[in-house]
Amino acid sequence: MTSEIDKIEGLLTRVCQTLDIPDHLYEEAILRYEQVGEWLGADDSELKSFSPEIYPQGSFRLGTVIQPVTDANEYDIDLVCRLEIPKDEISQNRLKESVGKRLRQNEELRAALSEMRRCWRLSWSDSFHMDILPAIPNIEKQENGLLITDRELFRWQTSNPIDYSTWFISQMITELNKRRARLAKAEDVEIEAIPEWRVRTPLQRSIQILKRNRDLFCKDKEDEKPASIIITTLAAKAYSNETSIIESLKAIVSRMESFVKKENGKFVVPNPADENENFADKWNETPQKAALFFEWMRELKIQVQMIIGSTTTYRRSEPLIQSLVGTDVVAKALLPPQTDLLTKSNKSLASIPELGDIGHEQPIGTPESILYSAKLKGTVCMGTKRLWTVTKRPLPKNHSLLFEIETNTPPPKTFKWRVTNTGEEARSANDLRGGFIETEEKNYHKETTRYFGTHRIEGFVYKNGVCVARTGPMLIKIRN
Repeated sequence: MTSEIDKIEGLLTRVCQTLDIPDHLYEEAILRYEQVGEWLGADDSELKSFSPEIYPQGSFRLGTVIQPVTDANEYDIDLVCRLEIPKDEISQNRLKESVGKRLRQNEELRAALSEMRRCWRLSWSDSFHMDILPAIPNIEKQENGLLITDRELFRWQTSNPIDYSTWFISQMITELNKRRARLAKAEDVEIEAIPEWRVRTPLQRSIQILKRNRDLFCKDKEDEKPASIIITTLAAKAYSNETSIIESLKAIVSRMESFVKKENGKFVVPNPADENENFADKWNETPQKAALFFEWMRELKIQVQMIIGSTTTYRRSEPLIQSLVGTDVVAKALLPPQTDLLTKSNKSLASIPELGDIGHEQPIGTPESILYSAKLKGTVCMGTKRLWTVTKRPLPKNHSLLFEIETNTPPPKTFKWRVTNTGEEARSANDLRGGFIETEEKNYHKETTRYFGTHRIEGFVYKNGVCVARTGPMLIKIRN
């Protein structure tokens, strides 16, 4: 029988899932920023010689993104655009403008582009926007150190999102690995097929709750609210691999203030990736920021204690959790899964038809003697860059796939592939296929997610014209 505490834990989990960015939007964001990176580094780009590289930073990288306070807002995704340019060869203004100039040369990007104080913003539909921060290497710091732009400040600002995220992950690595393994088992794939961003630990879930509660508490004091980087750092330091959200929240809220130091009368929250950087610098410039943080913490402790108190029942916890994260979030969390359609994209996920008629699929038509094993692996790619492993989850349209056969068949050997499309889009395009493709000695084959629906692919291994191993079919679901 499910205990009261298990029911409360379940509600907190659903609350966090409601706050989180959906997997399909996460994937869409990855594809979008990789496309931007390709454009910046294309052969005809003035930036190509500077080896532009785009990667995420902030909550998107750390897995602590939260849904905007109102549905009218967009998820905020922070990116770095790193160019290999020495500091003495470029100014902040020139660096920022060079990135903006290249972005404006693309018609689609130009339509989505706007300039912010430190970065360039690309707004995609009503789902999310991406803030692209131009940066150059900081040779005075670690390998991954950056110098970043800020048009309101004369001096270069420093940053290091890669080393910070490495530290952050180290704080929860035990639970992260357990949860990746559990998800891999549930989906019947290797653990490597589960990217870290598909897993959320109690630390990440707790930070999501803290950030949402912060937003509600400080809704009339936006300029003074505690910065997410401070909340994230203090929470990660306070976390000790607790295995539930309830225990994690309890530990974090009780401990995190102890990691705020006072040195020579000044507040100090060191950056774990750069001990010379103090995340609490602005507290010392604007004392009311520090005062608001500690006021918020006092209220937060009371709220969390009421939820996890020994006399709390599930029924009593519901209004308390509403107070913690908002009535609207809890209402969505309590909806049945099939009715939780937060975005238009989710509707298309539910409407993907199952595998249709495959009567057009050709039989193998060659001698078959299965002597060896073969396994099929699929990867979503952008150019030569591998983004994530194909699993049973639906894939976005018009993107590249790389399929590979892993086999213990000794050489010499050759490979064939049978790709079978189903559904109205493939039928209308007269592209149902179903025949065989030979890649000779190459154990890989490329495809494109072209048609909405469910399709399948299978790999075959041959020796001397005889099929000696086959992978079995893999179903590929493609969403609109």
